[in-house]
Amino acid sequence: MAAAAPIAPQEQGEVEKPSGVIRVGSRCLHLLMALSDRDQSYSGIKGLQLKVNLQPNDNYFFYVRAINMFGTSEQSEAALISTRGTRFRLLRETAHPALQISSNGTVISFAERRRLTEIPSVLGEELPACGQHYWETTVTDCPAYRLGICSSSAVQAGALGQGETSWYMHCSEPQRYTFFYSGIVSDVHVTERPARVGILLDYNHQRLLFINAESGQLLFIIRHRFNEGVHPAFALEKPGKCTLHLGIEPPDSARHK
Repeated sequence: MAAAAPIAPQEQGEVEKPSGVIRVGSRCLHLLMALSDRDQSYSGIKGLQLKVNLQPNDNYFFYVRAINMFGTSEQSEAALISTRGTRFRLLRETAHPALQISSNGTVISFAERRRLTEIPSVLGEELPACGQHYWETTVTDCPAYRLGICSSSAVQAGALGQGETSWYMHCSEPQRYTFFYSGIVSDVHVTERPARVGILLDYNHQRLLFINAESGQLLFIIRHRFNEGVHPAFALEKPGKCTLHLGIEPPDSARHK
């Protein structure tokens, strides 16, 4: 006889990481995931659980089917999982020795007074190459800094350099900001120095936005064909600290730029 329908978790749930683990109550060989208005399926599952990448701020309905030599079971009831905001860990192994990372992984400090030969930086976990990712950084205690993203290939070559594998903003003067992207350098003068900078990485529309998170003002927009996962990147050029804020939604003004 055909396999009985497996039991998927029925309670609603929320996850904060860009991935989720689906566990079922009986062995199955086919998992069908229906996401919003499109279907995505995984087959040949060997065990009772599967890890899948999830996009922030979305709802996922999971359905499970079991298969044996006699046929396919009926589809299980749906399990709803909602994701809330972008979250990632700072990768301590990528941090420059002059940087200090707080125990909760949200504060980056630079206390070194002597001159260094390289700019102290640290990377976040790689973000999936899909959907939208948004995070903010408080920079009021950081007189000179760089914020942005870099590809995995840039990790060993200097996270935020002037190449084609990193995209970032550079602040070294109160009202002057320089944006580096795809080998291009653009200077922007602003009337209000941002105390908190928001970064929206939008794979859906192939763009990277830098935002004054408090006023909603768009500082700069980079349009680029992002087709691989990237790392959030942070660099402090002078003694100070910056604070990372995760799990929040981008301002409405940024969604429609």
